[in-house]
Amino acid sequence: MAEEQTQAELFLDELPLVKELNPKQRAFILAYIDLKNATKAAAAAGYSERTAKVQGSRLLSNPRVRPALVELQDYLFRRQVMGKNEALSILSKMARARLSDYLNDDGSISLRKLKRSGVELQELSKTCGEDWETTKVKLRDPRQAIETLSKMLGWFEPEKTEEELTININIKENF
Repeated sequence: MAEEQTQAELFLDELPLVKELNPKQRAFILAYIDLKNATKAAAAAGYSERTAKVQGSRLLSNPRVRPALVELQDYLFRRQVMGKNEALSILSKMARARLSDYLNDDGSISLRKLKRSGVELQELSKTCGEDWETTKVKLRDPRQAIETLSKMLGWFEPEKTEEELTININIKENF
């Protein structure tokens, strides 16, 4: 957990409510995020084992600690959830991917190039024989990625239903 706290401490100054806490309170909320237990979190934060239960309860109801804990939980949740820009970026990579971009000079697939590109594969399998090896690579369908992108960006209006088309035609005939 010490390694996680070190990583977490890098962003703690970005959170105004967390920044206001003293070091032990910060250590408590970081431990609480991981352990989900106030007594264990208080002990991990350096409070005495003997008083950890009382201290943990007191910290959770502290008017400065509780909002800072919520702020930290919200921040961590937002970091886990993919945003619209990230989704657009991934879909764009999928739409632009061409298998020819990952070929070696001899026509074989460069798995290293594929891995570095970050392109999502639909299928990757190897078959080996005594004197041969075959690698099967299938990229995700770029048309599907483009269709999803177009919906997210509102490039195309949804198709009109037959009923909507009929109403438009009838109105034009009456004029």
